[in-house]
Amino acid sequence: MLCRTPILTATVLAALIGTAVPMSSASAEGSGSVSATVAVAPPVVRSVTISPSAINFGSCFDAADSPSPAGLAIPHGTCRTPDGTGTDAPITISNGAVASHIYVSAGDAVPADNGQHWTLCGTGATCTANGAPGADQYSLNLQAVGNTAEQPRLGTTPACDAVFQEASATPAAGCAADPNQTAHEWLRLTAPESTTSAASSFTTTVTWTAMP
Repeated sequence: MLCRTPILTATVLAALIGTAVPMSSASAEGSGSVSATVAVAPPVVRSVTISPSAINFGSCFDAADSPSPAGLAIPHGTCRTPDGTGTDAPITISNGAVASHIYVSAGDAVPADNGQHWTLCGTGATCTANGAPGADQYSLNLQAVGNTAEQPRLGTTPACDAVFQEASATPAAGCAADPNQTAHEWLRLTAPESTTSAASSFTTTVTWTAMP
């Protein structure tokens, strides 16, 4: 029994040495890196300027196309903002420094007593009096100064201002605006068939937006 012990011990030592030799020859790995930076372009800022900021309707006619000097005649009378033929200036829309497309929309007509609104009809909402504004409805059309091309009735959703290109041979062709391009336009309002409100005046807001 005593003579077997050195043989067993030698065998175990040989195994340990055999596994340790490759580890002593392994090489360490190396690495390197680079820092890369990218510049971000500033955001494109589009803008549009409207002048004047407030305007009155005038030049009113009744449904039979007779003058209505007292104001908007109901039913279905019309009034317009200055069209550039008189002393009062029309609406001026000026694009900013970036080429854009000019969109336009409008909202309810709100009475002076904040009572029953007139809702806008014609685009996006049906005019219920055989194509004309029904009860507590009204419509707005947009035209370019010096040109008879007429924008379809405005709606509450922004849409291409097709008369912005007033200087072109076909001004209804589009609403593309060059940098700093200016247009002159006017509005025509058509009265409702009937009105719930007895207010003496109504106010609406028309908004132009510069879009890509």
